[in-house]
Amino acid sequence: MLQIMRDSWRSRAYGDFYGYLLLAEGALDVMVEPELSLWDIAALVPIVTEAGGTITDLAGRPAPAGGENSAVASNGMLHGEILRRLGRPAER
Repeated sequence: MLQIMRDSWRSRAYGDFYGYLLLAEGALDVMVEPELSLWDIAALVPIVTEAGGTITDLAGRPAPAGGENSAVASNGMLHGEILRRLGRPAER
């Protein structure tokens, strides 16, 4: 994770909901949240996916995925690479 942050232009910035909206409009490429609640992510799944992005949990399962509530959202093109760099297989 540390290397991903070093390779990024910015590694911290926006609050939960706003960051996903920026991702959906193309202003961000990736959002990663290791811990969140179902209500934090449920409404964002259709927003990200309808904009052409991909959203999974840290294990690569479609989000929200049951007990483990985490999120990796991307523009779609970078998703496999981000999961790989996080040490997770992409399940898509």
